[in-house]
Amino acid sequence: MILAGVVIGYLFQAGLLALKYVSNDDALREIVTWTMGGMWGATCQAIVILAPIVLICFFLVEWKCSIPKLVQYLSDSESHPSHPAQNQLFT
Repeated sequence: MILAGVVIGYLFQAGLLALKYVSNDDALREIVTWTMGGMWGATCQAIVILAPIVLICFFLVEWKCSIPKLVQYLSDSESHPSHPAQNQLFT
């Protein structure tokens, strides 16, 4: 599962590198700003649209995978390495 995540990360990184290669100067500047986390180009309209989506996704993930479940899963998998999936994280 971790290896799949690494592969997907490298695929997206390669796609972003290809976009950087074919973009013009203005688009390249925006891509670099976006990848560095710059939000100064965001408009109020974009923030109003994205804020509820981000909050809903955050609460869905928190509801589906709570911190106590994660702690219990990690502690059980360390104490029983032969059965790491006995407690389901996403139940």
